[in-house]
Amino acid sequence: MPYFTSDDTSIYYESRGEGPVLIFVSPPGLGCAAFEQQHPLADDFQVVTFDPRGNGRSERGNISENIIEQWTEDIYALASHLQAGQVTLCGYSYGGLPSQLFAYRYPEKTAALIMISSFPRVRTWMLAGKFRLGIWSTYENLIGTIGKALAFSHTSDQEQQKRIDWNIENSSPDVLERMYQNGRSQDNRSLLPAITCPVMTIFGTNDVFVKKNQHDFRTYLPGMHNVHIQGKAHQLPTRAAEEMNAIIRKFVAESQSASSSQPAEST
Repeated sequence: MPYFTSDDTSIYYESRGEGPVLIFVSPPGLGCAAFEQQHPLADDFQVVTFDPRGNGRSERGNISENIIEQWTEDIYALASHLQAGQVTLCGYSYGGLPSQLFAYRYPEKTAALIMISSFPRVRTWMLAGKFRLGIWSTYENLIGTIGKALAFSHTSDQEQQKRIDWNIENSSPDVLERMYQNGRSQDNRSLLPAITCPVMTIFGTNDVFVKKNQHDFRTYLPGMHNVHIQGKAHQLPTRAAEEMNAIIRKFVAESQSASSSQPAEST
């Protein structure tokens, strides 16, 4: 199984296809299993997924006080391991937080930023409740129950449900707790105006968790692309895979075309 090393920690990843690199960043616990429906993108891209440190098959390592910042450095280590000049980050839900920080911190490595059902801060009471539930499950030893609930909400494919459930059950409870605790207090709004790469957000019109965060993105990233998938809720990578994959394919192609058509800087 392929691993890369970040800060002396072995982190599991999967890579398919060749071409421009797409790195998909999952919410806590889900890891690679969340993005199985994105494998067809490997016809046009190098599709990379990974289990964050302390999640699934990845080692726990030393967990820093701010795990979102540490997660960002892990993504940088992954991009370096892949020998990728630039990557397009696809941050799903909570995975958008380290993705936004990466685009801010490493503009030279970021070809584009795609945020899927994501947010720059916990703004709605529904999302805050989801974070509280995640923290509570680690206290009460209910990760297995939460894993089954998340697996069921993401897909009707029983084999994929088992993989998602396994990934969550095999994640370190203290790491998941730190992820949720840090996520509750993280606020990336001040970073967004400094992000220079092409940016797209994708939301389901029925998403009760993060729909209101579109206002934050419009305010702080006025030049971004915003796409809605009608009739869909939060779990777009699994429940709206065809539509989402087509949107990503089109956006990356247009971003590459715009980048290549810009005149070179004079020296």
